[in-house]
Amino acid sequence: MCKAKQEEGLGIRNMHSMNKAYVMKLGWGIIHDNNNLWADVLRSKYVKTQDRIPQVQAKGKDSPLWKTICKVWPQVIEGLGWSVGNGVEVRFWKDNWLEGIGPLVQHALQDIPVENLNVSVANMESNIQWRWDFFAHLLPIQIIMVMASYPPSSTYHRGRFKLLV
Repeated sequence: MCKAKQEEGLGIRNMHSMNKAYVMKLGWGIIHDNNNLWADVLRSKYVKTQDRIPQVQAKGKDSPLWKTICKVWPQVIEGLGWSVGNGVEVRFWKDNWLEGIGPLVQHALQDIPVENLNVSVANMESNIQWRWDFFAHLLPIQIIMVMASYPPSSTYHRGRFKLLV
């Protein structure tokens, strides 16, 4: 039944997959849609932090919608990345801003000092050049090579989330 019409099916989409996609879109909206009433209601009721990408958790009496969003939240986060812009709002170590690499903290060769975990991408550059002395010794050469081909932005627009999928 769920096969395409060309494959002698009825062309009905798999409802489980479609529902998951729609719920993931709602999760994206909680992070990205700042002007939608439904997102404001869910954030104010269930999200207790001001983090850009909050940790979510479902409790026993929460709505079925919220419980479902919490269930797909890891995949929502996995598909998020940053369009860096001027780098002021994007955390160098914790945010997913290098496409295909993920948060740099996951690749660090040694522990990052706690006071440096939340530094911005903008703090790691000067005059549109990377400040290699601050981080090159903490990352594998493969990532350093990727960064060398990705110079810091000279644009002044704010960073924003993007979907990587």
